[in-house]
Amino acid sequence: NESLLSQLEAQNDETIDVMTDKVKLLKNLTIKMGTEIKSANLNSLSDTFDKTSSSLKRNFNNLLIVSKNAGISWKSWLIFFILVFGFFFWVWIF
Repeated sequence: NESLLSQLEAQNDETIDVMTDKVKLLKNLTIKMGTEIKSANLNSLSDTFDKTSSSLKRNFNNLLIVSKNAGISWKSWLIFFILVFGFFFWVWIF
């Protein structure tokens, strides 16, 4: 009976060791996956910011060209667009 308990105890210790190793592997895998996902998200975010920045620059340059051709200063256009945006924002809120 004593040998059976000893054998079961040894078997239990082996199983715990195997499970501990598997948990460590899963933890390392999860950490690596998290790092990769964060890196991919940051790269994607950086690309999005670059595209948005170039789009805003292009639109601002187009706005300057339009304002020069129309004879209206870019400050007037800016005020106009702020007022339009403010109106839409006001309607959206209320």
